[in-house]
Amino acid sequence: MAWTEYTNGLFSLNDFDTVQYGSDGNDQVGPVSGFYFVPPAPGDDYLEGNLGNDTLNGWGGNDVLVGVDPDYFNAGADEYDRLNGGSGYDTFVLGDIYEAYYQGNGYAIVEDFDQAYDFLAVHGSSSDYTFTTGSDVIGGSANDTILNYQGDIVAILEDTTVNLNTGDFFFL
Repeated sequence: MAWTEYTNGLFSLNDFDTVQYGSDGNDQVGPVSGFYFVPPAPGDDYLEGNLGNDTLNGWGGNDVLVGVDPDYFNAGADEYDRLNGGSGYDTFVLGDIYEAYYQGNGYAIVEDFDQAYDFLAVHGSSSDYTFTTGSDVIGGSANDTILNYQGDIVAILEDTTVNLNTGDFFFL
C-alpha cells in the first residue's frame, strides 16, 4: 500500500512515531488494558486494523486510525470496528480515493470524536454523506451521531451529537 496515494497526499508513514498493523481476525491494536503489542509512544501514531472486528486505541498525539485493510476491495464489509484516538488531533479514516469503507453490513464505532480536534477522512464528496442525531444507538445513554454514505451507515460517533460540516472531513 502506498500511504501517500491512499490518503491523497495528506500523510506519509514517515510522519509517525509508531506504526502498527493488525492481523486477520479480531484484533486489538494500541494500548489495551496495560498490555501493548508495540509500546505506543505518546506521539503521532498510525494504527491499521485488518479483516474482522478490530479495536484500535490511540495514545496522546495526532493519530490516524484505519479499522480496515484498505488493500481489499469492499473494505470494512461485515466488520464492526471500534476506533478511539485518545487525546490530540485524530483522523478516523472511513474511506480512500477508491471507495467508502463499511458499505453493506458493518460500520465503524468512533468512540471519542471531538469536533474541535478530530477529522473524518472519507471517500467522495459532501453530497454523498448525510448524518442523523437524536437517538442512542450504542454506548452510554447519550445520543449518537450516525454517518451515512449514500444512505448506508458507515460510522457511528458514539455518545456525541454534532452537526457535521465540511470542516470535519478530508474528502479523498
